[in-house]
Amino acid sequence: MHSAHSSESPRVPVARAPALEGDLEQVAGGQELIIIAILVYFTMTVMMKSMGSGAGLLGLVALVLGLCGVSRMAKGMGMSPTRKILLVLLMFVPLVSLIVLLILNSRASSVLRAAGYRAGFFGASK
Repeated sequence: MHSAHSSESPRVPVARAPALEGDLEQVAGGQELIIIAILVYFTMTVMMKSMGSGAGLLGLVALVLGLCGVSRMAKGMGMSPTRKILLVLLMFVPLVSLIVLLILNSRASSVLRAAGYRAGFFGASK
């Protein structure tokens, strides 16, 4: 008789690990854009105290850099379209976007280190 339970673990769909050099280059390029976006975000926060709403342009720059970086990194990491859309939508929520960028930067560093890249503060190098 066969048991109702299988010894196989359930399969959960996850983002595939980047296997091709092009995928890793996408991840590294996306990480670089995300790091710049984070720096611009912090610069904007400091400048808002002295410039007021004039620093809002930096917020727009941070948003565009973040969106480009998230898109590029998500493609390189093989994320599902649903996850990509969710990440893009979260980028429009103040403070949440910064948290998303920090988490994605950490994930990209892990993926790149596992592939033999050196991941530092200003991005990754082979």
